[in-house]
Amino acid sequence: MMEESNQNLINAVYMALVSAQSVFLPPENVQKFNKEVADFFVKKALREKNEKKLQIFCLDKAFGFMFDEGNL
Repeated sequence: MMEESNQNLINAVYMALVSAQSVFLPPENVQKFNKEVADFFVKKALREKNEKKLQIFCLDKAFGFMFDEGNL
């Protein structure tokens, strides 16, 4: 997924992660899950230096998983 550059596919993964977080994930695992997903999208944004639109898109998705103070 780190190599993917299709914004639609990345958005589909994002929506699946949001669904997994809200429906399937036990509450005690949410904080760790959010941090891992946010970290993934931040790393993905850092890799997309030549694709500014995709970079901003990934940062936006990372912020969507930064709920806890420790994750900010």
